[in-house]
Amino acid sequence: EIAFLRDVDRAIIDSGHIEDSEIMQLAASSQAKTIVCSHLYREIDAQQLQAQSTSAGYQGTILVGKDLMTFV
Repeated sequence: EIAFLRDVDRAIIDSGHIEDSEIMQLAASSQAKTIVCSHLYREIDAQQLQAQSTSAGYQGTILVGKDLMTFV
């Protein structure tokens, strides 16, 4: 999964059943420019997750998806 996402512009991932540490690892390993966490069944602190991922070497942006969110 991580190799498939390596250096893509935007990765939309089902984050409902994985831990923040797994999202952080995915971000740092894939280096996708933007990661959108979707299908959430729990709260995610996007700022904290971004900070932790940046500390782990991630250089992109992490967003928490919202209903009807669009991208151009």
